[in-house]
Amino acid sequence: MTQESATQAEDMPIPPYGLRWGVKTSFVGYVARMPDGQAYLGEGAAVNERNELIFPLSEETPAEADAEQAFAFGGDVRFSGHFGMLFVRIAEPRIAVRGGEAELTVVDPESEEDKRLRLVTFTLTGPETEDGTERWEGADVRLTAEGVELFGDVYQAGEPFEPLTVTVPVREGR
Repeated sequence: MTQESATQAEDMPIPPYGLRWGVKTSFVGYVARMPDGQAYLGEGAAVNERNELIFPLSEETPAEADAEQAFAFGGDVRFSGHFGMLFVRIAEPRIAVRGGEAELTVVDPESEEDKRLRLVTFTLTGPETEDGTERWEGADVRLTAEGVELFGDVYQAGEPFEPLTVTVPVREGR
């Protein structure tokens, strides 16, 4: 994150529940080193002291077809640099779990109809329950073929991305 965006982020409260994800450390560092590199946090997104993005849990119940488990998050994070040549938007992520495999989708920045883009796949374990919170851990996070273009074709499909964590309040009946 740039110094300017990091300062803004310090003033933003960290949502108590949501998606915590470092995206790709080398990418975030690359943007931060650019003379005009910027990260914009909007719609409730925040960043913590470990430079992980926090997308707040959405009140919306995701309608993911045939998903065994689904989560929806708010937030809009945009990375830019190289005088507009670099632009990556990660907005309103959703997670769907099917057959033990999980995928994270985001609003497709190229779509005017709010279509979704399948960004990464991963394994999701959990939940661990503690102090009224359920926590799932996402490991082996890999960029999808559909996500390659979002990052300017710099990374190949299957490129490892950072692990992620999902936290939600304990639901009634569990």
